[in-house]
Amino acid sequence: LTGAAQMVYMTTNQTVLQLIIPDEMRGRVMGIYMLNQGLMPFGALMAGALADVTSAPTAVMIMGSLVCLMALAFAVKAKEMRAA
Repeated sequence: LTGAAQMVYMTTNQTVLQLIIPDEMRGRVMGIYMLNQGLMPFGALMAGALADVTSAPTAVMIMGSLVCLMALAFAVKAKEMRAA
């Protein structure tokens, strides 16, 4: 059930993304989008190594905190880019 929900989410996400971006930007945007798929195993490796050194709950907390910090940094940077 979880796998099916993930497939529906990913298909919907990619479809909406391709529908809303201009044709001249589609290749660039999809290239960045695909980086997510390529870098996911690297993140899993880092999370596994961190869980091995500490514990699984601690690793999830640290990795989640890093994601929140990166999202905040991107949000701040996006505001600067829109203002320019």
